[in-house]
Amino acid sequence: MNITIDGRRFEVQGTKTVLEIAKENGIYIPALCSHPRLAPYAACRLCVVEIKGRSGLHPSCNTYPEDGMAVVTDSEPLRLQRLKTLELILSEHPNACLICAEKEKCEDHKASIRKVGEVTGCVFCPSNRRCELQEVVGKLKLDSLPYDSVYRGLEVRRGDPFFIQDYNLCILCGRCVRVCREVRGAAVISIVRRGSEAVVGTALDRKLMDAGCQFCGACVDVCPTGALAERASRHEPPPDAVAKTVCPHCGVGCRLDVETLQGRIVASRPDASLEAPAVNRGQACVRGRFTLRDTVASPRRLRRPMIRKDGKLVETGWDAALAFVAAGLKPRAGKAALVASSQLSLEDLFVLDLFSRSALKADGIVASLGPSILDELSAAAGGLKAPPRASLADVAKARTILVLGENVAVSHPVAWVEILDAVRRGGRLLVVGPKDDPMSRHASLSLKVRPGGEPALLAAVSKALLEKGAPSGLKGFDAFKRSLDGSSLAACCESAGVKEEDCRRLAGALAEGGPAALVFGQGLCGAPWTKACVSNLWNLALQTGAALFPLAEESDSFGAWLLMRRRAAGAPDLAAVLRAAAAGTLKALYLAGPASLPAKHGLEFLVVQDSFMNDSCQAADAVLPAATFAETEGNWVNLEGRAQKSMKAIEPLGEAKPDWWIASRLAGLMGADGCAFEGADRIKERIDEEGLLAVREEGGQGFLAACPPGGPADKAGEYPLVLLGEYSPDYYRTLALCQTSPDFKVLRDPGWIKIGPEDAAGAGLQEGATAHVESSSGTMEAVVRITAGMPKGVAAVSRLDHGLSGFSRLSAAAAGSARVKITRVN
Repeated sequence: MNITIDGRRFEVQGTKTVLEIAKENGIYIPALCSHPRLAPYAACRLCVVEIKGRSGLHPSCNTYPEDGMAVVTDSEPLRLQRLKTLELILSEHPNACLICAEKEKCEDHKASIRKVGEVTGCVFCPSNRRCELQEVVGKLKLDSLPYDSVYRGLEVRRGDPFFIQDYNLCILCGRCVRVCREVRGAAVISIVRRGSEAVVGTALDRKLMDAGCQFCGACVDVCPTGALAERASRHEPPPDAVAKTVCPHCGVGCRLDVETLQGRIVASRPDASLEAPAVNRGQACVRGRFTLRDTVASPRRLRRPMIRKDGKLVETGWDAALAFVAAGLKPRAGKAALVASSQLSLEDLFVLDLFSRSALKADGIVASLGPSILDELSAAAGGLKAPPRASLADVAKARTILVLGENVAVSHPVAWVEILDAVRRGGRLLVVGPKDDPMSRHASLSLKVRPGGEPALLAAVSKALLEKGAPSGLKGFDAFKRSLDGSSLAACCESAGVKEEDCRRLAGALAEGGPAALVFGQGLCGAPWTKACVSNLWNLALQTGAALFPLAEESDSFGAWLLMRRRAAGAPDLAAVLRAAAAGTLKALYLAGPASLPAKHGLEFLVVQDSFMNDSCQAADAVLPAATFAETEGNWVNLEGRAQKSMKAIEPLGEAKPDWWIASRLAGLMGADGCAFEGADRIKERIDEEGLLAVREEGGQGFLAACPPGGPADKAGEYPLVLLGEYSPDYYRTLALCQTSPDFKVLRDPGWIKIGPEDAAGAGLQEGATAHVESSSGTMEAVVRITAGMPKGVAAVSRLDHGLSGFSRLSAAAAGSARVKITRVN
């Protein structure tokens, strides 16, 4: 189809609007309510154009091209109409600076006077010089207003974490409302009241926290003015540099623009580039959007090397520290282990792995997270080729999506955005879990299973699908079918705690055809039923033709998994390493990642290489300060297997060094070969040369033996409540985000325990009270949160791994699950 804009002819395809076509071809049309991720809205009326052969003016953001259409974007009637519209918009917006004749001179002298209680002009505004309204005023050359200025006098809202709401600056473009509903699926805010009293707000005028906001920052990012402004950076001048980085938290691998000013981080924003769209497509979550500044500059940062002298840690230089560590490790080589965080870059992990093998004579790095969902999937394979893996783009286009064992909206919020995209396209969302969560309200079917009942439900679904027919020609099918014969569908459903009718509905939805994805994550790991669950998911994928979508937990979990494939069969995992430390068979431990050391251990030499002071440092013989993700460059492999380069944003604080640099220098001092590197680029070349990022799967596809359900859940006895661990990567290395961000602690505190109203009443617990939680493995104290979505007999705590919460103490004897009793602390 051909369209003409201002005399220029363009050939267009697809469903782009006239406004989008004009922007792509460098033709300016003012617009304040449109946004690339939002449906056309046509509210601001600034983008009106003329269309030859049609009367009136037409909003270009809501007009689609037709073959032969001739569009005019600049004419005297259009200029007049846009000016009149802009005058009305500015009549209730502080406008003195916008139309001031001296504003150009003023900018040179008043760029730093932002610290005011209320914004009354551009020079006081946090969006000064990046404000879209400011740009439109300049483009349209508006220099006066025929109306008296009206200041609405609305209260500036400061009661919520992370950002401030000053609706005196709002132009009611509706972007924030629409992105919250259309993209994030939260619908926390809307335009309330009417006429001159219209304002953005929540139902019943509640705070955002109380209305269910997750503070992803999408509303702040699309706001064209300063009505929504990040609390931490609103008084900062514009940045003097921007670095393209990868978020260091979960496995999605969101690309972020880290803004710096005079060598320090002031803010981080999702990469909104349209030329080469990032995996996150302009979206982020609360962790990447609002916590990186506080994380990198945390008071807990380690800045200089320390070694133990006369029983105390004392600061020293790098030469002395490395010599001390090399002397302590060398005689213990062969009886040493290295634990590494999978939030480190691929380059860091590769050199640490080389160092572990060549210098420590160990079998490579040990992941600090313990067995990941990728490890569980590999262990289940038994030499078979896995079912197809889905990408984020595949998930967004899926017709059916089953989410199991993960609150994706919290653990991987940007992956959740893609799931919502599929739902908006007409896809079906199926949610299975032991409790209610925010995903359920978007689901076509939500099944609440008994804790640990997931394998039984999956086995039941497989049996229901077999009644509809069986796939042929795949290895192991007969054995798979026989493994299910020992249990009836009714018995499976009873064990799972669901109705047989609901199980058949779930099977029917998965059998309807079209692209399907099975989404699962760390919530399934570390429990007695993990292997059964993963095996049954594998079989379900083969039965339905669905793609598997394992949610890599940490930012480089996939990269760590690729590197660790070189480990020998039976190589120790984190739990085995800690047991060896407790038994005294392990003599030296090198912690380049978080781990909860046993209270009593037989270690002779302990090295901690980290960015933050932590509990392990107190027992360490040497502490080596490592650079953060923002202070070094490297590659991170996201959950799709996509390697993404992250650029250095600032210089390392103090004397911190990249993890690969430290390991490389130590290897040299210990006489190990093959570890000498001078830069991250050369390390990446070596990784590529060895083909370590290639995913090789041998053998054909085939079924696994199904894991039929066991008997009913264990009886309550002394401990009446089942304790669930809610996984979310709310940490960076050994630093829990609530330790460095007061706002994050308000949003999510690992010190909480969630319990249903009925159980709370039975235990005499009230909201906010301190409770004593006891299991057969240990005790902890927690703050009570009474949550309507928690079923009777179930409680939940944060599953921040590495000992950052009490879950590991309570569940130690039960492999990731526990029964507890909760009593009130008087």
